Amino acid sequence: MGVVAVDETTSLFERAVSSDDLRNRIHFPLTAAQVSATSLLRVSVDLIDGGTWVNGSIPGFGTHHISVKFNGISLGTFNIITWNRTLVFTVSASSVAAVAGPNTLLIERTADGAGGYLIFDYLKLEADTDAMADADGDGMPLWFEETYQLNDASAADALIDTDGDGLANFAEFQAGTNPTLPDTDGDGLTDGGEIAIGTNPKMADTDGDGISDGAESLSSPLLADTDSDSFPDNIEIEQKSNPRNPLSVPFNFPGVIGLQFISESLDSATLGAGEPAGYFRFSNWNASARLPQWADSGVVLSASQNGLKDHRGRTTTTTAACSYHSASAGIHKGPGDERLLNGMIRTQRNSTINTPAAVNLSGIPYASYDLIVYLGQASPNARGVLRRGSDLATRRYFVSASAPPFTGWSEAVATTVETISPGNFVRYRGLSGSAQSVTLESVDFDPVAIHGLQIIDTGTDTDGDGMSDAVEVENHFKPALADATADADADGLSNAAELAAGTDSNHPDTDRDGLLDGQEPALGTSPLLPDSDGDTLTDGSEIEASPFPSNPLLADSDGDGFSDAVERTHSSDPQSAASSPPPVPVWDEATRTWLWRLDNLRLLWNHDQSMLGAIRSNETMLFEAVADINQSGWNRQIGMGIRYIGGKLVHRFRGVEGVFHVSGNTNSGFWSSDWNSNPVDRTRNFGFSGYGTADDSHPLRMEFTAVRPQSSQNLWTLTFRILNMANPAS
Repeated sequence: MGVVAVDETTSLFERAVSSDDLRNRIHFPLTAAQVSATSLLRVSVDLIDGGTWVNGSIPGFGTHHISVKFNGISLGTFNIITWNRTLVFTVSASSVAAVAGPNTLLIERTADGAGGYLIFDYLKLEADTDAMADADGDGMPLWFEETYQLNDASAADALIDTDGDGLANFAEFQAGTNPTLPDTDGDGLTDGGEIAIGTNPKMADTDGDGISDGAESLSSPLLADTDSDSFPDNIEIEQKSNPRNPLSVPFNFPGVIGLQFISESLDSATLGAGEPAGYFRFSNWNASARLPQWADSGVVLSASQNGLKDHRGRTTTTTAACSYHSASAGIHKGPGDERLLNGMIRTQRNSTINTPAAVNLSGIPYASYDLIVYLGQASPNARGVLRRGSDLATRRYFVSASAPPFTGWSEAVATTVETISPGNFVRYRGLSGSAQSVTLESVDFDPVAIHGLQIIDTGTDTDGDGMSDAVEVENHFKPALADATADADADGLSNAAELAAGTDSNHPDTDRDGLLDGQEPALGTSPLLPDSDGDTLTDGSEIEASPFPSNPLLADSDGDGFSDAVERTHSSDPQSAASSPPPVPVWDEATRTWLWRLDNLRLLWNHDQSMLGAIRSNETMLFEAVADINQSGWNRQIGMGIRYIGGKLVHRFRGVEGVFHVSGNTNSGFWSSDWNSNPVDRTRNFGFSGYGTADDSHPLRMEFTAVRPQSSQNLWTLTFRILNMANPAS
């Protein structure tokens, strides 16, 4: 091993391992305490840059393999390093034969058949001299007890279950779990429960099938394919077959080819073999090679891939070739769709450069198909335009909507920049021919990107019901069963009729307006518009409203100049021109009179549902009409109505001091009612019987006048009346 006689200056430190100089040795002197049996060492190797060359420099970080040893003992071997990362090793001093004096860290770039280099940002060796000490002899070292606030002076805490997960603290130390967190991996199962059933308490998805251990109620958390039928559990559950029954399998629809683009900086964006993603949620996506993330301005990169596989894993004749400026990585954290959006090939555009991202497909094996292109950018609000081939009529404009948080798939359909809106995929339907190309460009100077694409076979109809397998899969029908005339959501429209109408075949009320899709054609309303007449009331609300329904096809059902919504707000009948919202006070200059009159006011009282009278002495307003000056609130209102008090009805008028006040007293307004402790009951005067579910009042007039006898004086005479319009003398 050897020892350097004289320390070299830091300026001579070689910050890289390369194909020309494969090894870098660094000597770390340690003290006796640092190499004792209680000492814990941590070695950090931070990689900041890399590159490769074969007959010239190759764009990107490249692929590298290195090993790290301490005193000749392996700390780890790392194959396929494709981006910056920090390698951290924590070991006991005794396990690496650490000695008092010089110790050697060896970093070696192993052969990979290409020229290249890896550059270090820093190397670091740390020593915690008493981390492995165990003063109380309970089997838990000091570092563990300090980390989780246990007591290194008491052996009793080894047997305590601090977090109540079924594992004592010592058992948590042995398992590597957190003794203060009952579910270390957050999968819905306690650590003790996982140990008992054999799952990994430090891994949320032990079998890697895309379903967390705690969610595998229909399948085994230890087997990615519980029934060994070649369909992973997550696929079976998503496509509604039984993951525990090998005879129950998803429909065999092989006609999907998916390709995702992967940046060299985020290899973890690669979808797993059984991991579904995309608008058509299928697995077995093809992944591109790890594409260079950085390129000089104006550089155009390219890549290609032959023999793309369909989603059943069968090799097809399809080839994809792409050109782009650079790859990039997203910042999503979830699986499936989010992982798909974490890789991309980007455009570049500035005042002098316009580099698109383009994909050319050949050897497409389907007679007819749809092409779905997933678009966006790592950050939101960038604007782009995609076209198919050179056909300008196929341009689709979008505002990028693939950045976190992912809330779902949204098709970009704008054909002009003026109608642009957020979207994260474009779908070209009804295509044919073995070759297609798509080109993406930035609208502004912000880059946009292609995340991936899917080719969907639309020409196969296994059950011969007139709906292609692709359509049936998309709409969750049964492709092996002729179900065009069936009604999957029991809304009165057949599956085929829903497709023709554009309604949701899996929800009985597509527009959520309170009417079944099957009801709306007979009514003349649109099952795609919750408010067919645009009056701000939903169609179902107009038809089902009580006591006053309205016509969902007319914004003003009775043609009285008041919209149905306004009439409902003011409790007038929107289907009777004789019933209209109450008027506002009107000023007559000639007589110096304010007149506020409400005619033909009818009140319908359902005593069975009313809470009035539940408490004998309670008081409230059965009805009140309010005129509010500039919506200024209580102190600038006139109110007139019917007051309920102790089981009786009386009138009430209020003219608050902000409108009219008692002469000489600005803080006193006008109030009128029967304020006696035993008021005269006017229930029958108002026309009510006092019982029943439809107790209807007389047609009433409520009238308020304010007259100013002398224009030179701010003195007013106020009058309030309630009249039975059918018999004013009563």
